[in-house]
Amino acid sequence: MSGSDLPKIVDKTRDDIEAAIAAIETSDLPAGIREFTISCVRLAVWLPKALLEQKIKLSNLRKLIFGQDCQRKKNKADKKDPAEEKEEVEPPVVESVESEDTPLDGGPGAMANSTKPQGHGCLAHRKYNNAIEHTLTISGLKSGDFCPEEYGRKLYRFEPGILVRIEGQNLAAVRIYYIEKMRCIKMAPPMLSLNP
Repeated sequence: MSGSDLPKIVDKTRDDIEAAIAAIETSDLPAGIREFTISCVRLAVWLPKALLEQKIKLSNLRKLIFGQDCQRKKNKADKKDPAEEKEEVEPPVVESVESEDTPLDGGPGAMANSTKPQGHGCLAHRKYNNAIEHTLTISGLKSGDFCPEEYGRKLYRFEPGILVRIEGQNLAAVRIYYIEKMRCIKMAPPMLSLNP
């Protein structure tokens, strides 16, 4: 793009933008063109704000606009030599030697030696910046009240459930719900005996 093709940047206030949208709505343009123009104005306002507030990353924006870069992957796959493919298919054989220190039963020592898997692309709820948080409580009940199932036992607080909801495109709007949970001792799962 040459310098003459770039759009002119004009600073407008929120009131100016709303007035422009109102003028477009009252104009005699066809309905489809009006909706398209209003959507373009709102996108032009939202996009810089989303980039500044880090609601969306440039790499995610590129994927949203142009799609996944599968064409680039196809070109790389076509350029591979058959000798390289054979090397990839046949991984080198590595002999594993088990030491006496390594537990074989999957006990606590086994967890320390193994590496944690990376996951499936999901982020923890703490990783979402600028997320809207909601706390959902049980109405009419609190910790210390008697169980509503008439077991005669008191309720105690349980670790809340956490639900992450992504609305719209990737990282456009994230809502985190903390869902309150309560249990009574009668409804709790039985404890396993630690003594043999």
